Amino acid sequence: MKTTLHALLFLACLSLAGPLAAKTAKTPEAYQAQAERLVAQTLVKIPAYAVLAQKQADFVPAWSEQLRQQLIVGAGKRERELSESIALGLAMHSGNDYLTAADDERVDRYFQQQRRLLADAQQDPRLCRLLLGTASARMDQSGAPPWLMEKNYRAYKPELQQALTELIVNAQGKWPRTLPAEQNSLFIRRLVSRMVDTYGPESLKRYELMSNENASPEIRCLGLHQLYETIASQPLELRAQLVRGYFGGN
Repeated sequence: MKTTLHALLFLACLSLAGPLAAKTAKTPEAYQAQAERLVAQTLVKIPAYAVLAQKQADFVPAWSEQLRQQLIVGAGKRERELSESIALGLAMHSGNDYLTAADDERVDRYFQQQRRLLADAQQDPRLCRLLLGTASARMDQSGAPPWLMEKNYRAYKPELQQALTELIVNAQGKWPRTLPAEQNSLFIRRLVSRMVDTYGPESLKRYELMSNENASPEIRCLGLHQLYETIASQPLELRAQLVRGYFGGN
């Protein structure tokens, strides 16, 4: 009995010391290999990221490097979630490029997720800065885990990821659904007029400052929120076309 107990204690000590020893001995090459393995797994799980990997030369390198840095500082307790959150944060910068080709439902689903974020940002200045990608937000996030893994924000990730990835996949192989420039400008002018009717003349000033990086983030977020709410009041087909016309990339 005594021998068996000693053996169990010895094995327990080995099991505790093993991971610690392995972590201590981990090389830069091992962290890089771990990051690449996680990226590969995520690409298989979420095909939309494979689309971005094909079309954007810097997407996977930026993703892999951020992931590698997070693994080094010990943020890899939820490795797969970490990989997906970094990829989603990067992919959000490309979402608008797929609005023109995707169908109305996918465009609207992604728009509604952005609308939700902007509505919540009215009571959360940090979320506002994160959504706008301000210099202060980038500085706060430098070396920190992805904001979508933080307690206050992780609930956004599942639906946002689903909406964005469906948008990207749905847009593949389709012709852009764009209106002539003159007609699109007319729709935008009518939209802005409706926004001013709803929120007052000050909303026009906020609208004009939305793309001004020197303006207050809170003013820019409020302007975007009011624009999104005005778009949201339109029927689906017109709503999707307004989103394409206003936010759609190339």
